[in-house]
Order: sequence, then structure tokens, then C-alpha cells
Amino acid sequence: LRGMARSPGHSVVAVLTLGLGIGVVGTAFTILNATVLRGLPFEEADRLVHFERARPADGVLSLAVTPHDYLAWAEEQSSFEGLGAYVEASALLPSEGAPPERYLGVRISANSFPLLRVTPSLGRGFTEDDERLGAPDVVVLSHTLWQNRFGGAPDIVGREIRLNDAPTTVIGVMPEGFGFPIAERFWLPLRLDLETTQRGQGRLDVFGRLADGVAFEAAVAEFVRICEGLGEVYPDTNLGIVASMRSFHDEYVGEEFTRTAVRMLLGALLVLLVCCANVANLLLIRGTRKQRSLALRVSLGATRGRIVRELLTEAVVLTSVGA
Repeated sequence: LRGMARSPGHSVVAVLTLGLGIGVVGTAFTILNATVLRGLPFEEADRLVHFERARPADGVLSLAVTPHDYLAWAEEQSSFEGLGAYVEASALLPSEGAPPERYLGVRISANSFPLLRVTPSLGRGFTEDDERLGAPDVVVLSHTLWQNRFGGAPDIVGREIRLNDAPTTVIGVMPEGFGFPIAERFWLPLRLDLETTQRGQGRLDVFGRLADGVAFEAAVAEFVRICEGLGEVYPDTNLGIVASMRSFHDEYVGEEFTRTAVRMLLGALLVLLVCCANVANLLLIRGTRKQRSLALRVSLGATRGRIVRELLTEAVVLTSVGA
């Protein structure tokens, strides 16, 4: 430390350079670890499946699931514990003395939280009664929104707030870090009005959890039969329509993002190597200036190992401060 203090310029440059390289690698690995290596933050996330529709004969490989198809699938299937559905939503929350703030959330089916094996940390989730048309408006808040917007008020459950200028009762708060499907801040009950929605219209995101002992291939085969049956009954809207199924991880992370995250980490490692090379050059320059001091130590009896140990200790201290 005294040696570093005698050359503050070199020490500061070395620490900042190492800090930059280590920070870049740490950030890149954190992203790769959180999104690819650890997987989704749900119990048995590998059994979560995302659904879309497709019409392969026409080359259409990605279509949203319609409300009618979602309900038909949920009723006829037996390969999944259940099928959940959600659709994007946004809401304005008024702020005292400031313009309202807009937050992103979703309208979600009542069975979605149980399928994800997640329960609110405060209050409750949605029930089938909350999904009924005309039922009182209710909302479940994220932990982040509860903390940032409402100051973590312990009496938030049961409080009436205004969402999009409509009185809405808070019935629950989700655990910290939960943001399904990505980073949503609130959840509203999904209310489907099939009487005013024509078959083939509307769009939903649908997911399910494979039942115990059911393989993905068996579920795919079952949905082939279900979609063929719907095509025969409703040829105008469902002829040629099939269910496109893939793991939830592949849907929201995917191979392209995985490759990007790996390339980012490799690029960060290259940056770290460049930083290390620059610091090594700094230490070499500094070492040439210390030749007289090192020669004096050797003449006083210092061994080669003692000299090497001192230089290594200096490098470890620089690296530790940079880290």
C-alpha cells in the first residue's frame, strides 16, 4: 500500500483499468447467468409451455391464440394441469401534484398464478368470481410498484386506488422479483366476453404446465387431434390451424438471445484481457523505475522468492481494489 501511495498516478490508472474490465465481465456474466444458465424463476420452469397458433400450409408460423380457441383447448386437453392466458395492459396511476404515471401490466386468467407455483406475499390472487363480467375491479401489484409508488404500505390490501381513472381495489402484492411474463408492474383479471367477440378475433398469450408423467411429444400429438377437430367443426376460422408449442424459456429467451449473451460475455473477456495487458505494461514501466531499489534489497540479502512475493502482493492489491 505504501508503494502504491508513492506512485498514485500509476496506481489510480491501474485500478480504474482493472475495474472497467472486471465490471464489464461481471455484468455480462450476470445477464447470461440470470437469463440462460439459471433458467426462468419458476418451479419446474422446464415444464412450462407457451402456445401460439400457426397455419403451415400458408407459411404463417406465428398467430395469436383467439379467446374461442383458448377456451376450447383448455376444455378438451388433458396433457396439462391447466392452460393460463394473459394479454398486455397498461394503466395510468395518478400522482399528487404531478402528471399521472403509466405502468405496464397484464390481464391474466385466475389459474395462472397457481400454474406458475407462485402466491402473493400479501393478500390473495384472482378467483373465478373476479373474472366475471361486471365484477368489481381488482388489481394485484408487483413488489416494486408497491414499494416505489405506495411506500410499502402494510395496509395496501383492501385499499381503493384509481387505475385509468376507475376505482380499483388492491387485493394482493406479489413476491419481490416476480414480474411475469417479463417485468410487469400489475395484474388485472382476464375477462372474456365471447358474446361480443366473433370467432377468429381477439388475441391472447397462452401457456400451460405439463402434467406429471406427460411428455412434451405426447402433448403435441394431443393438440394435433384437438386442432383437427376444431377445423372440422369451424372450417371458416380453424381449417388448417395448428397449435405451435415451445418451452416458455425458448419463447422469452430463445437461441438468438442465448447466442447474443454468449458473444457479449466473450467480448467482455476480450476487454478484460486488453485491460490486463495495459496494466501489465504499466507495472513493467514501474518495475524499470524500481530496478535500483530492487538491486539494493538483493544486496542486503533479499532472496529471489522474497522479491517475487512482494511484486505479486502488489499486483493482488491492485486487482482487489479494482474488483
